[in-house]
Amino acid sequence: MVIAVSIFYYVISKQMSTAVAPSCDSKDLCDKLLKPPNISDCINGICQCIGESIYVESNNTCECLDGYVVGSKKCLPLSSALGSACDEDVQCSRMGELAICDNYECYCRSGSTSVSGKCQDKKLIGQKCNTSDDCKHIKKSVCEDNICVCDEGHVPNSDARLCLR
Repeated sequence: MVIAVSIFYYVISKQMSTAVAPSCDSKDLCDKLLKPPNISDCINGICQCIGESIYVESNNTCECLDGYVVGSKKCLPLSSALGSACDEDVQCSRMGELAICDNYECYCRSGSTSVSGKCQDKKLIGQKCNTSDDCKHIKKSVCEDNICVCDEGHVPNSDARLCLR
């Protein structure tokens, strides 16, 4: 029973604010003392990691818990897939550098496409590819010998963005 209580306390304490050594008189001072900024606050004269973050004494930082990422004002949950909920672009990072948060959902930036759940630049006919998924945004195209090509009986248009009959 004692073990269960101590395990329960550990899990709860990881989810709550964890006291940090530096003393303070303002949030601004904590943001300067602890990196990254915005996930600490001055509470009762002591800098504390807030929200879904914990203090890492070895490098004097606040770090977001697993499954969270540093946002502009706090640790935010990582979004799990394209179309999932978000408040900031950083939450969409699991979907690659070209993923953004738009209207509170993760999407691929304009000019990019989703391949196996990750955002990547749209390939043109003649560009390198790994699978036909890389070329799928161009109707009647496939990845053949690691190059996006038009299906048999089709040819690329002048800017290599379409396959025409």
